[in-house]
Amino acid sequence: MTPTLPLGLQLHILELALPPLVRRNLDERVRLCKAFSLVHRSWTKTAQRELHEYVTVVYTQLARLDTAAQERIAAAKEGGWGLKRLDINLESLASAVVWLEEGDDLGLAAIEEMWLTLHEGDSTSFGVGGLRRLHIFDVWSRGPPDLPYASPRQLTYLALHGISLDNRWTGMQLPSLRVLLLEDVFTAPHWPDFLPAPVELRAFACKAFFPKLKHDTLAHMPQLRHFMAAFPTGQYAIDLWPALFDEPDAETPPIRLPPRLQTLTCLGTSSLGALLEERTAWRTLEDACDELGTSLNVRLELTTRQMEDLDLEEWAYSVGA
Repeated sequence: MTPTLPLGLQLHILELALPPLVRRNLDERVRLCKAFSLVHRSWTKTAQRELHEYVTVVYTQLARLDTAAQERIAAAKEGGWGLKRLDINLESLASAVVWLEEGDDLGLAAIEEMWLTLHEGDSTSFGVGGLRRLHIFDVWSRGPPDLPYASPRQLTYLALHGISLDNRWTGMQLPSLRVLLLEDVFTAPHWPDFLPAPVELRAFACKAFFPKLKHDTLAHMPQLRHFMAAFPTGQYAIDLWPALFDEPDAETPPIRLPPRLQTLTCLGTSSLGALLEERTAWRTLEDACDELGTSLNVRLELTTRQMEDLDLEEWAYSVGA
């Protein structure tokens, strides 16, 4: 007789078998959850709970959201599963209006996380009172004009991709923010204006374009545990983190790190490696990490494709953020 694992252990293995709940894995999670729900009726409830935790919504016109999303939301309501995560694609100019008008009907009170992709439309309000985690992808790199004021103050996680910020983004009040991910963020203000003190970040990652890092930028984030910077080219790196390349002197103090920093990751292509080869500041960074017991992880041989595929959300997940 073949031994059978206890049901609780089976369900735990099922949950572990699902890929991490990050945006690029959502379609794969749907496929696996549907497959698991058909294996045995004892697995169905757990698989459907995981399946209906999130839904992808595509707004293409003023009429309504897509049929597939309506069906998923209806199934979640019927099964009593709370919708916690929403992946929204605003493809038309009027889609944000629809989103706000339909928000109450979709039962969004329990939404904790949202991935928001902007095409032609803007969104100046998120219509979700309990939102904790927000990811914004701006296809045209313009940036929602009132984003700093529309962002819920209780946000703990903010990821900005392709956002163009200007002086309107100053004095952002997000006292609960613990995770910040920036990718291709253009025309951003200086750090003291972008994130007023006190800064309570625990995980922080930058890729491609982002506000310039000075020698003491990270030191003003005393609770920071994990930091990553990824540079597609060496020229980006010199412009965005000059303290990493300038020789320390009276005018350019050595890099300062936050006291609780556990990991510091620097990723780049071979051009960055060549730039750092003779730099005293790089050795200064190594010394600073050694003094704090910080793990310094450096990879300077990434290809252009590997750099493009680098997912900041996956990095945040890997450090427990």
